[in-house]
Amino acid sequence: MSKKLTLQLLKSDAKKYDKKEKVQLTEDVHAFIYPLFSPTKVKEMLIEFLTDFEQAKAEKIDLASVGRQEWLFFMIIKTFADLEISSHLKNKFNTYLQIRNSDIYPLILEAFPKESYQRVVKMMDSIDRQLVELKNMDQQKLEDLVQKVVELEEEVQTEGE
Repeated sequence: MSKKLTLQLLKSDAKKYDKKEKVQLTEDVHAFIYPLFSPTKVKEMLIEFLTDFEQAKAEKIDLASVGRQEWLFFMIIKTFADLEISSHLKNKFNTYLQIRNSDIYPLILEAFPKESYQRVVKMMDSIDRQLVELKNMDQQKLEDLVQKVVELEEEVQTEGE
């Protein structure tokens, strides 16, 4: 017999993403991770990931030498392992350079469930499709879309006053 969907059931289901787990990485080293990647955290991580590459160009940080896949793995560790890695790009980049050759680094990545990685890949695919659609839009349609967004924002601000 199935349960009726309630707000409490939704809240309870969402709490699974807040659970931190202790994982034994080596005989004498453990870490705390969030094994289930919340959709919101994945989205925030991917936005930060994409922003990092743009910001790196402006700050003359050679993030391209790291490669997108390696940087994404690092961002997963930053976001879902309890290591308190800085969000400031220069600090993040230096941290990556300092830890990437550690024998423990790949063990952290292996600690996350494959299903969680699949959530990241699925969301990245969705973002890629949206970017392709935007790229394929002709310039006039894009300008019309931007104008509509501006008008909606102005309308919302007017209603709030």
